[in-house]
Parts: sequence; structure tokens; C-alpha cells
Amino acid sequence: MEIANTEKNKKDNKLSKIVIILLISLIAIPLAIVGLIYNTNKNFKNDVNNLLSKMPGSVGEHFRNYPTEVEKSEKIDYLSSYFINLDANTAADKMYIIKKDDEKLYIDILRVMNSISIPKTEEIVLKIRNMELRKDLLFSLYDDAQKEEKERFLSEVSRVEKQDIMTSLLETEKRFSDREFLKILAEIKTDKLGEVLYYIDSDIRNYILDTFKEDKKMLVEAIIYEKTNEVNTLIDIAKVYETKPIDVAIDAIGNTNNYSLYKLELFIKICQC
Repeated sequence: MEIANTEKNKKDNKLSKIVIILLISLIAIPLAIVGLIYNTNKNFKNDVNNLLSKMPGSVGEHFRNYPTEVEKSEKIDYLSSYFINLDANTAADKMYIIKKDDEKLYIDILRVMNSISIPKTEEIVLKIRNMELRKDLLFSLYDDAQKEEKERFLSEVSRVEKQDIMTSLLETEKRFSDREFLKILAEIKTDKLGEVLYYIDSDIRNYILDTFKEDKKMLVEAIIYEKTNEVNTLIDIAKVYETKPIDVAIDAIGNTNNYSLYKLELFIKICQC
């Protein structure tokens, strides 16, 4: 008798579980479907909201105060136009806050902004992206280090360009194997660089030239070649004037109408050699 009651209880429990599962399914599945339609179908959502707004009490009051899709669309259009007409930095600051708090609203506003002005919207989005990156300590530190390194490098380029030829020549002979210094030389103006390398040892010169890009190398080599021809011409002229009376030589060479001060200086250096 007890065994029979136990079997009956098991069957009753099993049947109860099945009934509960069926009831839950009958309630949960329709609710899930309605919820999905409510969140994806604007017309259905508006109809439901209008229906619920007629209910008494706090439920009806809540849905009566709930903004309609038309009202939301009007506000999004207004904000989109407002942001487009702001300074890009100001607009990016405001939209960055919106993006953090409500990604969907951010996308809706962005879509309308894009329909008004694609270039301005792209500019604002880029600034928002940069703001997001700046919030990352790694990117922030990296950007700051890159900026400082570039400023230091340009300062070194400026220093070498401003110093006299002899000082640059001595520094180049001392630091030509330094990769960082070679990068600095590559940024020096070709006129200054060509004159420095003209006076340097040929092996060092060729080593330095081989580190440059081909177009830079060709420009500097052209200046060195021009300088070499100029000096060789002056050497030949100096040899001619060596055979002439001193007063004739002084009258010809010392005339700045015939030779520039720069060439006269070269004459003196050649004669001293």
C-alpha cells in the first residue's frame, strides 16, 4: 500500500512540474515576443504607450509623460543641428559625455549630424576618438614622449644649421658614426651640408652620404661637385697670378667687381696652402 502511494506521489509531482513549465512557457514566451516587438517596432511601441497612458494611477501617469517618437526625433534633430554649429572642440566635449552615458542616443545624433555635414561630423568624431585615447594612460604617455622627442630633435637640427662651418665640420668628424647625429644631418639644409662634407675626409663623407635617401644624397653630391669645380678653378687662376707682378695681381684679385668676398677668402686660403 505504501509503495503504491509513493508511486502515485511521484507521478503527481512530475505532472505538477510539467503543468508549471507549460504555464511558464505560455506566459513567458508571449511576453518575450511582445517585449521584442515593443523595443524594435516604433509604431507598436507608440500604440502600447498610448494605451497604457489611459490607465489610472501611477502607471498611466508614467506613460502619459513618456516622450513620443516624434518628440524624441525633434529633440535629436535640434541637438544634431546645435552640435554641428558649435566649435568642433566644444561639440566633441559635449558628445563625448553623451557617448559615455547613452551609446544609442550618441549614434542617433551622429546619424543626423552626418546628414547635415559629413566633413564637420568626421572632424568631431576624430576629436572624440582622440579624447578617448587620451584617457588611456599608455597612449597619453606615448604621445607626450613622441612630442618631446620631436621637439628635441628639431632643436638639434636648428643648432647644427646655425653654427659655423668649422664647428659643424669638427662635430661631424667626431659624431659621424652616431645614428642619431646622422638623422640630424639628413635634415640639415643641403647648401650647408654640402659645404661641411666638402671639407671632410672622403671616407667619412662617403659613409655619411650612403646613409641618406637617394634624392638627398644626389642634391648634396651636386653641391660638393660644384664646390670642387669652383675651388679647382680658383686654384688655376691663383697659379696664373703667381707669375704676374704683385701690383697687377692685387689689382685684379682684390677687385670685388671681379670676385666676391667669398671667392677672395678662398683665394687667401689657397695661397696659404
